[in-house]
Amino acid sequence: MNLDRFIYLQLVLKLTGALATFAPTIGVIPYYESPVHRFLQGRGEIELGDDGSATTLWEFLIHADDSEYPMYLDGRLYSKNDLLFEAAQLLPHIPHEVIKWVKEEGRQKIWSMCLESGFSPGDFE
Repeated sequence: MNLDRFIYLQLVLKLTGALATFAPTIGVIPYYESPVHRFLQGRGEIELGDDGSATTLWEFLIHADDSEYPMYLDGRLYSKNDLLFEAAQLLPHIPHEVIKWVKEEGRQKIWSMCLESGFSPGDFE
């Protein structure tokens, strides 16, 4: 965890404590449900800083030009191959989620992109 994220989390915890003084139970969204994690798991969107549009992993892989890589996300750079590796691991397990965002044609295109990059989604079944 980087220092900025640590400081942010500490501030959120202090604010949560102050705001929830009279609440007997405090719910906190776990780190693995962060927008970054949801994006990398193919289940959520991120907002692109250049124009503010939202995108999923699947949409970004299909529509992003090579000039839009690497992607900077939460303190880390992701190459196109990094994202394709993530996609290859997910494709066999959540086809319904992929199809929801990019239809069957998009799922097939990403599968082909993974194969072209040396990542066989079939190896992760």
